[in-house]
Amino acid sequence: MYDLFMDYRTKLQEIITASGLSQQSLAEKIGTSLVSLNNWLNGKSTPTRKALLMKIDDLYVKYSSLEENEKSERRIKYYGIRDLATSFYLKPTMKFLDNFNETKVDYSINDILELYNVLLYVENLALPKNIEKKKLDEYITLKPKLYKTIAAFFNAVKEENALTIISEVKFDYHDDLLILLARYKSYDSINSDVMLRALRSSKVAIWRLLANKDIVNKYDQNIRTLILSDPDNAEQLIHKYLEKKERREVHLPPSFTKDDTRTLLESYINSTGANPNYLQLIASARVMPSAGIDDKIKLLAKRKHAEWNDNFFKENSGRVIFGTEVAISETQEEAVKILQGDVTTKFTYSKKWLKEHSDNLSALSNFIHLFPLVNKHIILTLPSYSSQLSVVERFMKVSGRGEYPEGFHFQFIDQSTLMQTMMYEKFLRSENKELEDVIGWFFNEYLKKTFNADGFNYTVSSKGTTYLEKCKHIFSEMDSVIKQFKLYTENGLIDQDLLSITSESPKYKDTPSQVAGKYAYATESPVIFTIMHYLFSDQSALTYIDDKLKDEDFARLLINHEVNYSDFHDYQKQSLDELIKWGILRKTSKRLIFQSQHQILILKNLFQAEALSYYHYSAEGRAEIDAMVSKGWLVMKSSLLTDPEAKYFSFYLNQQDSSNGHDLRNIYLHGSMSGDNKKDENKHYQTYLITLRLFIALIIKIDDDFSIKLRITE
Repeated sequence: MYDLFMDYRTKLQEIITASGLSQQSLAEKIGTSLVSLNNWLNGKSTPTRKALLMKIDDLYVKYSSLEENEKSERRIKYYGIRDLATSFYLKPTMKFLDNFNETKVDYSINDILELYNVLLYVENLALPKNIEKKKLDEYITLKPKLYKTIAAFFNAVKEENALTIISEVKFDYHDDLLILLARYKSYDSINSDVMLRALRSSKVAIWRLLANKDIVNKYDQNIRTLILSDPDNAEQLIHKYLEKKERREVHLPPSFTKDDTRTLLESYINSTGANPNYLQLIASARVMPSAGIDDKIKLLAKRKHAEWNDNFFKENSGRVIFGTEVAISETQEEAVKILQGDVTTKFTYSKKWLKEHSDNLSALSNFIHLFPLVNKHIILTLPSYSSQLSVVERFMKVSGRGEYPEGFHFQFIDQSTLMQTMMYEKFLRSENKELEDVIGWFFNEYLKKTFNADGFNYTVSSKGTTYLEKCKHIFSEMDSVIKQFKLYTENGLIDQDLLSITSESPKYKDTPSQVAGKYAYATESPVIFTIMHYLFSDQSALTYIDDKLKDEDFARLLINHEVNYSDFHDYQKQSLDELIKWGILRKTSKRLIFQSQHQILILKNLFQAEALSYYHYSAEGRAEIDAMVSKGWLVMKSSLLTDPEAKYFSFYLNQQDSSNGHDLRNIYLHGSMSGDNKKDENKHYQTYLITLRLFIALIIKIDDDFSIKLRITE
């Protein structure tokens, strides 16, 4: 596999050398992201997709077979100091500079744009490292003459010759053309109709025009008309307002109104070519009145995406479905058996065990040990953690701004725990017990009896009420419980009069803890993120040495194999040296080892859950955390929930933190739901289960907070 990787890595580099393509252009040609391409070129991952490798082979054959005269015909282009294509143009750039004639005047537009790119090489000192100082000084001395030649040409571009000149511009120089037209004020002397006709004749894309603020402002009305002329141009608005990682700047003309945005988005949504990823972005976006994005547009996009989804699955009936099954066994002795199939995971529970462990305390404990909503440090397993996202989900998925990341792992946990909650709720009901009764017992009895915490109250839903009514009631009670806990934490008691006049909606991220320094988080220090990336990321350059020495991440590579420093390749040793310098690794005569097992476990937990529950570690573990705090790697904070946990609650209950949040609390408490038919009641039952799961998770966190306080004060 390593030989295969090196072969294709070499091929990619040869394609760049032969073609003069930028890395971004090459990434687009082979159908991947620039991030993935850079990872392959830097030895950080191995391409395995058959179709991708075939595409690389095709490009290799195409560009390696070019004759030298064909290669030499490619004009010089500056893509940036870090782009591999830059090395392709170093010799041509020096040759161009050596032959530059300041008296020449018969330049074509592409000659001038090439000269401008040569100037960029000099400006950025993107020249061979071994260039002689005398030669470098000569090139730097040429800069004023290069500027003068470029200025003379563009000052001569007038309305009568603009169409002829601009229509000949090559594709690679479109950005440079727009920059220089703005720099030399060509827009001031050329009528907008003529200029836009000239740019269209050269096939300058609209996204390039909108990236240039000067031309957008100068040709205000014409650019507005151009944008509105094609529904597909709505994608530029989506890039500007909704996409998480804006790939480029998008400037809109001053005359472009929010009604224009709404009209264009509506036309796009109703068009046959609307991208389903963009439809989903619109549907899950926050309402933005100033940008023309309202609830009607969101609903229209949601329905169109649902229509596309239905049609897609009708046409792709052979699709693979990943799912979860939950069952109860009459004969099984073990509490739970988990059977992992190719596409389905089945959880089977012992009916006998469930019956014997159905008291209130055991019912809550089951959500810790049997249907694990938390890990051993009482950190919720339910949130979406960045470490769980695949490479595709991290880098290639179109994501909206403020969108909660629903990766495959998150969806699996979400689905399985919801089905487990449903199974257990129905089982308890068959035993003449309601799961909501357990919640009531916790607040009405358990907290007082166990922690002497008086004043907590939970009112259970009335028997026989609909699930719509149950949902409204339980959301209201959840608000009340959070307010009660906040008052108790701040004052040591719950003032019922103060509770009754507290009308503000609770913010889960601001709910305090009774324990100071409860959680540790990574600081903004680049060191801690670099360490975790090296150790645990599947994109770390340290995971693969050869076919015998490889693993899912670097930490496992060292644990599962006897690896010496000398086994690593030279390009990997700089990273190893940093880990040694930071006190993470240590060399021995036989192998590399970790400086501290406690330290590695703590870093692993931090990488996975993005927070550390300080008092769930041993004295040695807490000492390691303290040491990381003193180094500036970690910072201590105090709250009931960790930051990811709070975002998870917000994702389901409101839209304070995520544009694609379910907003269930606000929908139910503000009367936006009905229950007129069986379909609605089934939907309300699902919401009821979601709410029970949230409440149980909240109870576990509250109990943990009280338990830690009791333990450290005894």
